[in-house]
Amino acid sequence: MDHHNIKELINDEQALKAIMGIYRGTNDSSKVKLFYDWTEGDLKLKSDLNESYSMVDWKCAISGRPIKSKMGEFDAKNFVHPEYWESLEGSINQNVLKSSLEFRLKCQELLLNQQKELMKVFKKNANPRKEL
Repeated sequence: MDHHNIKELINDEQALKAIMGIYRGTNDSSKVKLFYDWTEGDLKLKSDLNESYSMVDWKCAISGRPIKSKMGEFDAKNFVHPEYWESLEGSINQNVLKSSLEFRLKCQELLLNQQKELMKVFKKNANPRKEL
């Protein structure tokens, strides 16, 4: 407040708020804030964390190798290891179709289990223990 440019405005609250607003800038901390990913044990941006949580461990419909498939995505490439993507051109393999149906059931099961866990938390918080 002792700065020679601001000294004259010290009694004008509105002018001070305007000046401080200019210097504050637009710092959106949600874009740079890190969140802990307990599944992988590291810190990630929120967008990366959302991406990580939408991935499900699965197996390649062609080779049986472990892959990560994205929940809610039913493109044939989602069920096949990247090394075998070129084999998908043309007709869809029966194994890929079977894998997509099994994946849908797996995703439903995961979501149902998460919903049940969430309901348990809600019930626990709705009926807190009475202190003696």
